[in-house]
Amino acid sequence: MKIIGLLVAVYVTGGNVPGVELVARNYMPLQECKAQAEKLNAMPSEESQRDGKPVLMVRYACTVQDAGEVIEQAEALK
Repeated sequence: MKIIGLLVAVYVTGGNVPGVELVARNYMPLQECKAQAEKLNAMPSEESQRDGKPVLMVRYACTVQDAGEVIEQAEALK
């Protein structure tokens, strides 16, 4: 089983209806994914609005994925 990482962004928004949104960014080798998430979390966020709501916080994380399952899912979408 080959493991890869999926970089995700977690947006916490305010406004009349506060919310949390998880957005998948891209797949990459796991170590690279962890390093990228750490780098992005150290930088100030450029986004102040998301779907018309103020962005209160953005955090990045790396989820662990089985490369075989990801390939199967991609093939099923074709």
